[in-house]
Amino acid sequence: MITGNTALVMISLFAFATIANAGSTIPVITNNSEIETHIGKTVTIRGIVENSRIASILGVDVESFDPDLRNELAEATGIIERDIITEKTLQKQAEKFGIVASRGPGVYYRLKEVSSDKTAHVKKYEAAGKSRLTEGY
Repeated sequence: MITGNTALVMISLFAFATIANAGSTIPVITNNSEIETHIGKTVTIRGIVENSRIASILGVDVESFDPDLRNELAEATGIIERDIITEKTLQKQAEKFGIVASRGPGVYYRLKEVSSDKTAHVKKYEAAGKSRLTEGY
């Protein structure tokens, strides 16, 4: 006979296992050649956080503050978004708002949090037995 407490524990264990298994199916990207095939999908990106004004891993914009992990091996999980900026887009922006700072025409990627529209934040990644700068983490 299953009592109320036993049923609650069983449901909790099932939910935990489901969440754990769901997390293990998220692809881990360690090469920027994989970015384009995962647009709109939830992924974990792993690599060195670029030391630039806009932090990025593998060319995908991420948040990196408190702590700032630039030049460190890190990872972030979220949904990859792509933004294509053309010269025409910039001209229309300038007509509407005046001259604004931009990175110029190009294809830009951002990792968005799964549960909000915020840019995903990085966390430190420690590869077991590997240097933080070792490729193939």
